[in-house]
Amino acid sequence: MLASSVTSLLSPASVVIVGASTSGDKPGTRLVRALAGRFAGPLYGVNPRRLDVPGVEWAATIEDLPVVPELACVAVAADEAVRAVEALGKLGTRAAVVYSSGFSEAGEEGTARERTLREVADRYGMAICGPNTAGLLNIGNGLVGTFTHALETGEPSPGNVAVVTQSGAVGGMILSHLVERRVGIRYWLSVGNGAVLDVADYLDALAEDPDTHVIGMFVEGIRDGRGFLRAADRCRAAGKRLILFKAGRTEDGARSAASHTGQLAGSSEVYDGVLRQHGVTVCRTVRDLLDALTLAATGAAMGEGRALVLSVSGAGCTVLADEVSGSRLTLASLAQSTTSAISEQLPGFSQTGNPVDLTGSVLMDLSRLDAVIRAGESDEGVDLIVITFATNNTTEIADAVAAAWRRTKPLLVVLPVAPTLAQPMREALRAGGVPVFEDMADAVRAADALFATRRNESRDADVARTRTGAVENGRWAGGQEALAQLGSAGLPTVVSERFASAAGAGEFALARPGNYVVKVDHPAILHKSDIGGVRVGVASADVTTVCLQIRDSARAVVADFDDEGGFVVQEIAESGAEVLVGVTQDPTFGSVLTVGVGGTLTELMGDVAFAAMPATSADIRDMIDSTRLGAYLSDYRGGSRDRDAVESLIADFQRYALAESIDEAELNPVIVRAAGAGCVVVDARMLLPESEPIQPALSVR
Repeated sequence: MLASSVTSLLSPASVVIVGASTSGDKPGTRLVRALAGRFAGPLYGVNPRRLDVPGVEWAATIEDLPVVPELACVAVAADEAVRAVEALGKLGTRAAVVYSSGFSEAGEEGTARERTLREVADRYGMAICGPNTAGLLNIGNGLVGTFTHALETGEPSPGNVAVVTQSGAVGGMILSHLVERRVGIRYWLSVGNGAVLDVADYLDALAEDPDTHVIGMFVEGIRDGRGFLRAADRCRAAGKRLILFKAGRTEDGARSAASHTGQLAGSSEVYDGVLRQHGVTVCRTVRDLLDALTLAATGAAMGEGRALVLSVSGAGCTVLADEVSGSRLTLASLAQSTTSAISEQLPGFSQTGNPVDLTGSVLMDLSRLDAVIRAGESDEGVDLIVITFATNNTTEIADAVAAAWRRTKPLLVVLPVAPTLAQPMREALRAGGVPVFEDMADAVRAADALFATRRNESRDADVARTRTGAVENGRWAGGQEALAQLGSAGLPTVVSERFASAAGAGEFALARPGNYVVKVDHPAILHKSDIGGVRVGVASADVTTVCLQIRDSARAVVADFDDEGGFVVQEIAESGAEVLVGVTQDPTFGSVLTVGVGGTLTELMGDVAFAAMPATSADIRDMIDSTRLGAYLSDYRGGSRDRDAVESLIADFQRYALAESIDEAELNPVIVRAAGAGCVVVDARMLLPESEPIQPALSVR
């Protein structure tokens, strides 16, 4: 899509409304009301009756328009909308908003109609918002190309926040709350079906807009996952903050999202991991999205997340401290000079550590409140201040807090009392630009979300190498063959051998006295331990007997075990932390790296992190730290494990998987030994492109 066409969509010099009306509550009527008197440029309407509306020049048909409008707002039925876009394209119009439903969300006939619309847009190089959209807003030039009822909340104030939404209804709800909170808006964009322009296209355009600093997104599914990530990286490189809520996190929600948008919803866990990897703040609820946008719009930076907690209630201090402790923020350790300065302003019985019990005395003398806040601001160990008021909510207090807000450090205010009681102070604070929250947990989650978002990094530009389709005619390799493949690629693997018979396994072990791990090996048996197919600490003399016992268990599961099955005899790896490393295919983002706690705890704990491949070394470190694996490696049974070695193994495995077109793989467990002692792959299973198996080599790695 030509960048100039997208510019015509978002910042047109002239607009025409096709389907304009002045009767009833039709979309065309509401568009006329919204644009007339607001839009800064020439405004035209197409209606055979040539209606009389101040500020609107009328034409009976598209062909009768006196000029070529840069943007068309098309508010007619679906079939008529396609014909109108065709006529506009012939005329030279660069962009259109198609509000009509009846496209890909409406079955095969609608899908065909949407395909035709896309072909028309491609033919004339037009940017299309929609179809099935609630429209768009550009507050800067008065382009109110939407009929959302959210505008009944009030007139949006200009600001630095852009909202991109796949749902007009939910997007309208978000807009109404932002308007009520006095959050300044730059753009509001309802993607609709995204027949021509998807979320990624809007991100690309917003990355180039110097007046957009924060981008909030409501998505149900992303059609072009890799395109979205590239656009997100460009936004982050341009200094934009990206905040997203994804619907369809559950199985039922995903089905609903697919039927609503016609797009795959994908795994919520993969979405979360991959988006965070690319600097996107992911929110769990729409309310969290609103709170994060409210805070981000102020430009507040959370620094190292060290919070000073203030409350007029001792109990409030306790609750806020609990909330901070349950987040990635920390309670700031106050300098002695800060504690002394605070103590001078408070009664002797008050708590002057962190959290600080202000008591009600500071509300009687607001200069004391200001002095406490200034003490926190001057402490280099404090990054943000959270203050909660329970009673005595007055505009005088709001003025004092707003004055403090306009100084250096972020200051978040919580008014946990009933909204009607808090209204005067809340409105006064919002008028002063102060972010206000109804609940202590809301404030902490908002600060935590902004603090936790990773910095953007320079990424491998060749992400197109990562494939999004599965290997055709691939075959599964497990056990010994998989270890042989990994060993040939230079990854450290445990010494092992595969045998087709129990007798052969026994002879091997007797020739090398010691204790072994004995495993079943069959392509249909994925979870060996579930059928008793893994025995540890088997003496050489007992290997044959154990293999026969494993064979009997395997026969009950797979009928052809005697034809394809066998046994793997491995040296016992030195004990250590057990790690899972793998790769999987996601329908949205393609090849995804997985890292987590391994061994028998994998399914029980479900503690796995995801990152789109290729993942950087910083991504790999973050994956480890975002799971229990970080603590597992740093303090395992009284000693740290060789984290550097496992990070190197993960990076080497990723390179191997990309180079060899490995779509699915699981290395589990990888045993990580004591610091400096390395790590080793003990078992693996991989989906390989069709090829001759690599014969295992017996060598210590």
